[in-house]
Amino acid sequence: MKLDKVVPFGRSLDEYMKMFNLLEIDLQKNIISLADGTASFNAEATLRGGKIISVDPIYYLTSTEINQRFNEVVDNINVNNKYNFNRQNHILCPKFKKFL
Repeated sequence: MKLDKVVPFGRSLDEYMKMFNLLEIDLQKNIISLADGTASFNAEATLRGGKIISVDPIYYLTSTEINQRFNEVVDNINVNNKYNFNRQNHILCPKFKKFL
Protein backbone atom coordinates (compact mmCIF):
# COMPACT_ATOMS: atom_id res chain seq x y z
CA MET A 1 0.00 0.00 0.00
CA LYS A 2 1.25 3.47 -0.87
CA LEU A 3 1.07 6.30 1.61
CA ASP A 4 1.34 9.20 -0.81
CA LYS A 5 -2.44 9.81 -0.92
CA VAL A 6 -3.31 8.79 2.64
CA VAL A 7 -3.96 11.49 5.21
CA PRO A 8 -4.09 9.80 8.61
CA PHE A 9 -6.58 11.88 10.50
CA GLY A 10 -9.18 10.65 12.94
CA ARG A 11 -11.91 11.81 15.25
CA SER A 12 -12.74 11.22 18.88
CA LEU A 13 -15.69 9.46 20.45
CA ASP A 14 -17.25 12.82 21.30
CA GLU A 15 -17.01 13.92 17.67
CA TYR A 16 -18.56 10.65 16.46
CA MET A 17 -21.37 10.96 19.01
CA LYS A 18 -22.19 14.42 17.66
CA MET A 19 -21.73 13.63 13.95
CA PHE A 20 -23.88 10.49 14.02
CA ASN A 21 -26.25 11.56 16.80
CA LEU A 22 -25.25 8.58 18.93
CA LEU A 23 -26.54 8.04 22.45
CA GLU A 24 -24.80 6.18 25.26
CA ILE A 25 -27.18 3.26 24.70
CA ASP A 26 -26.02 3.05 21.07
CA LEU A 27 -22.51 2.22 22.27
CA GLN A 28 -23.84 -1.05 23.69
CA LYS A 29 -24.87 -2.19 20.21
CA ASN A 30 -22.56 -3.93 17.76
CA ILE A 31 -21.02 -1.19 15.62
CA ILE A 32 -18.81 -1.52 12.56
CA SER A 33 -16.79 1.60 11.88
CA LEU A 34 -15.66 1.78 8.27
CA ALA A 35 -12.77 3.90 7.02
CA ASP A 36 -12.20 5.39 10.43
CA GLY A 37 -8.44 5.56 10.00
CA THR A 38 -6.65 6.81 13.08
CA ALA A 39 -9.81 7.79 14.94
CA SER A 40 -9.82 7.14 18.68
CA PHE A 41 -13.55 6.37 18.51
CA ASN A 42 -13.10 2.61 18.84
CA ALA A 43 -10.64 2.80 21.72
CA GLU A 44 -12.71 5.32 23.67
CA ALA A 45 -16.01 3.52 23.07
CA THR A 46 -14.49 0.15 23.99
CA LEU A 47 -13.31 1.58 27.32
CA ARG A 48 -16.95 2.53 27.96
CA GLY A 49 -18.17 -0.98 27.17
CA GLY A 50 -18.74 -0.51 23.44
CA LYS A 51 -18.53 -3.33 20.93
CA ILE A 52 -16.81 -1.73 17.93
CA ILE A 53 -15.09 -3.31 14.95
CA SER A 54 -12.97 -0.88 12.93
CA VAL A 55 -12.12 -1.57 9.30
CA ASP A 56 -9.71 0.55 7.30
CA PRO A 57 -7.01 -0.25 4.73
CA ILE A 58 -4.58 1.91 6.69
CA TYR A 59 -4.42 -0.82 9.34
CA TYR A 60 -2.27 -2.77 6.90
CA LEU A 61 0.50 -0.27 7.69
CA THR A 62 2.69 -0.32 10.77
CA SER A 63 2.30 2.33 13.45
CA THR A 64 5.70 3.71 12.40
CA GLU A 65 4.51 4.12 8.79
CA ILE A 66 1.28 5.78 9.89
CA ASN A 67 3.16 8.13 12.21
CA GLN A 68 5.66 8.98 9.47
CA ARG A 69 2.87 9.83 7.04
CA PHE A 70 1.07 11.90 9.67
CA ASN A 71 4.23 13.93 10.29
CA GLU A 72 4.52 14.54 6.54
CA VAL A 73 1.00 16.00 6.26
CA VAL A 74 0.23 17.49 9.68
CA ASP A 75 1.22 21.05 8.74
CA ASN A 76 -1.08 20.92 5.72
CA ILE A 77 -3.90 19.53 7.88
CA ASN A 78 -3.49 22.40 10.33
CA VAL A 79 -3.46 25.01 7.55
CA ASN A 80 -6.60 23.51 5.96
CA ASN A 81 -8.38 23.30 9.32
CA LYS A 82 -7.62 26.95 10.08
CA TYR A 83 -8.74 27.99 6.58
CA ASN A 84 -11.98 25.99 6.83
CA PHE A 85 -12.67 27.29 10.34
CA ASN A 86 -12.15 30.88 9.24
CA ARG A 87 -14.20 30.39 6.08
CA GLN A 88 -17.05 28.70 7.92
CA ASN A 89 -17.23 31.40 10.57
CA HIS A 90 -17.11 34.12 7.93
CA ILE A 91 -19.99 32.50 6.03
CA LEU A 92 -22.10 31.74 9.11
CA CYS A 93 -21.33 34.89 11.05
CA PRO A 94 -19.98 37.77 8.89
CA LYS A 95 -19.66 40.05 11.94
CA PHE A 96 -17.14 37.55 13.35
CA LYS A 97 -14.70 38.42 10.54
CA LYS A 98 -13.33 41.44 12.39
CA PHE A 99 -12.05 39.12 15.16
CA LEU A 100 -10.10 36.81 12.83
